[in-house]
Amino acid sequence: MTFDQGIVVTSSRFDLATGEGRQRVGVLSEVPRVLTSLGADVEAVFGAADLDVRILDDPANEISFVAMGRLLQACVDATQCPHFGLLAGQGLTLQSLGRVGQLMRTAPTLEFALWDLVLSQAANADGAVCYLRIRHNGGRIGVDQYHFVAFVFQGSARLGA
Repeated sequence: MTFDQGIVVTSSRFDLATGEGRQRVGVLSEVPRVLTSLGADVEAVFGAADLDVRILDDPANEISFVAMGRLLQACVDATQCPHFGLLAGQGLTLQSLGRVGQLMRTAPTLEFALWDLVLSQAANADGAVCYLRIRHNGGRIGVDQYHFVAFVFQGSARLGA
C-alpha cells in the first residue's frame, strides 16, 4: 500500500480496469446458512455461479465483484427471495470483516467504529468505495461500486459515437 497526496493506492490480483474488483469472502459467510434455511441446495447454487463452496473455508479468500454478483443472483434465483442479500447480511458480525472488524471492535464510539470501516474498507474490497456522512441529526453510511460506473461510461461512449 502506498500513499500519494493523502490517497490510499492499493494493488490487487484483479484488474480494476476490467471492472471486476475484489471482495474478501468473509462477508459471504452467512450465504450457506440462509440458502439451507430457505430450502436450497448450497452446492448446486454455488455451482450455478461457477464457484466452489469451499472458497468460504477461509474468510480471507477473495473473489471478484462479478463472481460475488453471480453468486448472489444464483441465490435469489434458487430461493425466489429477492431480499436474499439482506437476510445473509443480518447474520454478519465484526468478525466477518477480518482486520477491519477487529479495528472497529476497539473503537471508543460507534462514530469512530464507522470511520474505521469507511477508511479501512480497501483492505476487504477493491471496486467499491465506502462513505460516511455525518450531520447534526444523524448520519448516513453507504457503498458505491466502480463496476457499474465502468459500464455506464462504456455505454455512453458507444451512444455518443
